[in-house]
Amino acid sequence: MSEKPEAFEPVIVAFCCWWCSYGAADLAGTSKLDYPTNVRIVRVPCSGRVGPMHVLHAFQRGADGVIVAGCLKEQCHYVDGNLRSEKRVLILKRILEDLGLSEKRLEMIFVSAAMAPEFVRLVTDFSNQVRELGPSPLRGIRAVTIIEKREALIEILSTISKITSKEPSLMLPELEYQIFGEPLINEKKCTVCGSCVNVCPEGAIILEEGREKHIVKHYHSFCSVCKKCEEICPEKAIKIINILDLRRLIAKIDKIDRVGNLTKCKICGQFFASEDLMLSLKNKESMHRVSPDLLDICEKCRRKTALTHLEMLTSGVRTISSL
Repeated sequence: MSEKPEAFEPVIVAFCCWWCSYGAADLAGTSKLDYPTNVRIVRVPCSGRVGPMHVLHAFQRGADGVIVAGCLKEQCHYVDGNLRSEKRVLILKRILEDLGLSEKRLEMIFVSAAMAPEFVRLVTDFSNQVRELGPSPLRGIRAVTIIEKREALIEILSTISKITSKEPSLMLPELEYQIFGEPLINEKKCTVCGSCVNVCPEGAIILEEGREKHIVKHYHSFCSVCKKCEEICPEKAIKIINILDLRRLIAKIDKIDRVGNLTKCKICGQFFASEDLMLSLKNKESMHRVSPDLLDICEKCRRKTALTHLEMLTSGVRTISSL
């Protein structure tokens, strides 16, 4: 007679804040209230300190479900830590659902230190809910060893997408959680000067230099919302928007923002700078004292011209001094 397969018992990781939810769990133990022994409690200073990486690492390490437990709403010992955590959890639930990992595997609960029976009820209900879903498909996946938080986050999300074979499509515009964003470039104002490319610390904005054209593009996955490009742009053509495009984030797909035709040097015939940049310089009041002809030649030819003028002046001085 064949043996019956053992019933699936999910592994639940519960991040509990020191002040309330951990106190409720501790009170449940001292009061001898039974709750599932498969709940692994991780004590944290505040639920607001639990970020997406903590949750994803828990899933990566074998958890079938994750709970983030904080103080009662409007009663957080750190003002609004629990509310900020709730926003992160809601966003992460939508991301997991879009990647094919049920949002029911993640939950946020609010209890006070005196609410031991309520804590027991909530974690028991969650454990039963996860038990019905079955084992997490992420069990046994290779641990991500990347230290940089953003790269690790993208790597884990990409791994989830591959395991579940789900093509992500989630897009969250005007995202309050300001970790994801990208530059919105005004084509009418942008002169393809390259200032944003030079100042971007993450390499999110790049400039592809062609023979006759320069192309400005950006990577949504690299933008850290530092807004340095927005601050340095001389034409105020860039605005950083908070947005999450899950497909582009995971696939690291670039987006073309601006294509600028280059100016041809009147002396050597080489292309050297965008037409829009030269036109902008000619229209600036500060450039009125500069000869327009100098703006129509490349830097190399400009140097040669300057050297020629200098040699002529020098030879004139020598002639006068010899008389």
